[in-house]
Amino acid sequence: MAEVKNRVWVIVANATHAQVYLSPDLSLRELIPVQEFTNVEGRMHNRDARNFNYGRVQSRSYSRTKGLRPKSTPHDVIRMTFARTLAEYLERGRVNNDFEKLMIVATPKFLGEIRNGLTKQTKTMLWNEIPKELGMDTQKELIEYFEQI
Repeated sequence: MAEVKNRVWVIVANATHAQVYLSPDLSLRELIPVQEFTNVEGRMHNRDARNFNYGRVQSRSYSRTKGLRPKSTPHDVIRMTFARTLAEYLERGRVNNDFEKLMIVATPKFLGEIRNGLTKQTKTMLWNEIPKELGMDTQKELIEYFEQI
């Protein structure tokens, strides 16, 4: 069997869900589901995701104790961990030669977090990126959207 050239992985993602598709060519007229990821913790509220207590500090100039607040919320940490999981999956796909080109469709912030987790070698395979929330549409709707751009 002849090997398909220009295999493209298309990942459509947000902070709670991601779907990886395979397209046999750059036209993106055919999308075959490869893998689906769900980040259940990403749907939690910060108060529910918080699994640690903030520290306390006593100041001589301030009579009450003040809580120490982290720079990121628990929800931010969960989202970044999910982005790292997706980046690791894409890295394994590159190492296994599962694709030749890569396209990422995600919200701008989440797209940046995925990109930050990619190695230089995987970044060189990045063919296109769309900073947009597409949701988890059907394959037909995704194909129609890709034909418009």
